[in-house]
Amino acid sequence: LSLSLSLKFFLRHLSNNPKMGKVQSLLLNRQRPPRSDDYYFSESYPVNDLHEAMDVTSVAFSHEENTFASADSKGKIRLIDHKAAEVNHSWSHGQSATEVLVSQRFNFIASSGRDGQVKMWGRENEEPKMTLRGHSMAVTSIALQEKEAPSELCSGSRDSCVALWDVETGSLLKKTNISRNLVTCVRFSPTDSHIVGQCGEDRSVKLWDTRQMRVCVEFPGKRHIQLCCDFRSCSNIIASSSSGQNGIGGEITISEYLS
Repeated sequence: LSLSLSLKFFLRHLSNNPKMGKVQSLLLNRQRPPRSDDYYFSESYPVNDLHEAMDVTSVAFSHEENTFASADSKGKIRLIDHKAAEVNHSWSHGQSATEVLVSQRFNFIASSGRDGQVKMWGRENEEPKMTLRGHSMAVTSIALQEKEAPSELCSGSRDSCVALWDVETGSLLKKTNISRNLVTCVRFSPTDSHIVGQCGEDRSVKLWDTRQMRVCVEFPGKRHIQLCCDFRSCSNIIASSSSGQNGIGGEITISEYLS
C-alpha cells in the first residue's frame, strides 16, 4: 500500500521535471530511513478488528461517502464505513482474495482470488451476480474501464495470461499468454481506454493494446520483480515499483511513452 501511495505522489509531482527523458529511474534516498511525511499524510481508523486479524490484501474507495471495499487473505470481501468503523455488507470470495475494486457505473464490487476467478458482487446479494472463469492459476490483479462502451474488466494471472472481459455480459473477449509473464498488476490508462499497463515477475513493464490484445510497448527490463504500476492522469507516463532486499532494489521507475 505504501508503494502504491508513493507512486501516486511521484506521478502528481512529475510536472516539476519537464526535461525528464524517455525512461528515468527514481530511487528512494537511502541516506536515512524514509519518513511517512516524505510521501503522504495518514489518518487511522479502528477497522482492523473488522478483519479478524487477517491480512488485508486490497482496498478500494467507493463513490459513496466514507465507504470503501476491502479484501483479505481468507477471501472475505467487505464494504466498510470507515468513519463509523462498521461493516455495511460482506461476501465470501472463497479462497484468498488478491484485489478488490468498485464499479461506479454498474454499482458492483469485483474481487479476484487465488482460485483463478473474478467475482462481481451486488450490494444486496449474498452470492456473486457474475463469476468470470478463464484463468488456470491465481488472478493477481484486476482493473476496470468504464469511460467508454463497452465497459471492460482486465485481469492478470500467474498463468502468464492477460484477459479482457465484457462487464455487462461477463463474456471473455480476448486472452493472450506470454511465456513467464507472471502478472503482478494491471491498470487501464486514464487517457486511452484501449491501453493497459502491466508488470510482472519477468521484471518488465508492458503496455497492451486491447484492440488486438498485443503488447505495443515493452520498457527495458529491470533487475528486480515489478510489483505494481499506475498511470499519471492526463499524460503518457506510467510508474512502477520493484521488490528489494538488504538495501538492493526497492526502485520506483517513471517511464514516458509515445501515444
